[in-house]
Amino acid sequence: MSLAQMPMIPKRYLHIGFHFAGAPKAAELEPIFAELSDDWIRYSHNNWIAWTKHDQVYWTERLKSNLGPFDHFLILEIKQGQPLGGILPQWIWNWLYKVRS
Repeated sequence: MSLAQMPMIPKRYLHIGFHFAGAPKAAELEPIFAELSDDWIRYSHNNWIAWTKHDQVYWTERLKSNLGPFDHFLILEIKQGQPLGGILPQWIWNWLYKVRS
């Protein structure tokens, strides 16, 4: 199958929240976020949002081998156009509402 025949995979926002049993593993996880995302943001030591074509199952498989036995995480999709709430610095809201393709 040529590249022109490949089906388009819709991109999505995934929120990935971690609980680290020990020290946060940002340095170990950033290369995975860079590989699997067109763009990503980490807005706290344990919370990330990725703009990606990969689904939650794929992310789970890629992340779990980089975590310890007592670390855990949850992945939720943020639907584009869905109302969002919370208190975050303006630069994070700007990133979330940036027009993407």
